[in-house]
Amino acid sequence: MSALRWNGLLRDRLAAMPLAVFVAFACAGLLHLLRDQIVVLGRAPSALGAVQVLCTAALIVFALQQAVLCLVRFLPLARASGITPRVVALASAYCGLLLALVGREPFGATRGLLSFCLSLAGTAGAIATLAWLGRSFSILPQARQLVTRGPYAVIRHPLYLMESIAFLGVSLQFRLPWSLLVFALSAGLQLLRIEYEEDILLATFPTYAPYRAMSWRLIPFVY
Repeated sequence: MSALRWNGLLRDRLAAMPLAVFVAFACAGLLHLLRDQIVVLGRAPSALGAVQVLCTAALIVFALQQAVLCLVRFLPLARASGITPRVVALASAYCGLLLALVGREPFGATRGLLSFCLSLAGTAGAIATLAWLGRSFSILPQARQLVTRGPYAVIRHPLYLMESIAFLGVSLQFRLPWSLLVFALSAGLQLLRIEYEEDILLATFPTYAPYRAMSWRLIPFVY
């Protein structure tokens, strides 16, 4: 490995360290939550409890999946210039932390089941999508390798769609309507993030323009 490539690899891995630390703390909390949920489910079996356990387990898998891919991903071929695309991407990725300021509120079985089903569906979809994205995964707007297979053959940003579905489900567990405003903010940031990402992909890969012309950006037959 050349010295230039080694330096690039080292910088890329160091840039992923904050995510790795965040994932470590998040997984520690999620594992504790999962243990408590399994105990409660064992004492009082219910559909809601089962979906909660599956949802928490899926979140752990998704978090670990991101951490691993950050350590083995391809080096970026190009990066978006300027600070704004980076700020938008990070704000979009961690906007969900604002829900802590909103606070939770009690909810019934119907709302709870809808919330956890949306979260589970979105997270499971994100896990499958991330498996297709693989070593091209990045949080910041960067061009690593162009992926046009699997869900990416139809939608250019299926991971963001799945994450938004999961986030909508989580938002229903918090105080309305403020939590939905946080969701709307997250969705707006995702759209900006997509713009910056597509700009760098278009400038890097000659095949991106025809791919973009024959695929949907986020929602098939809608957008």
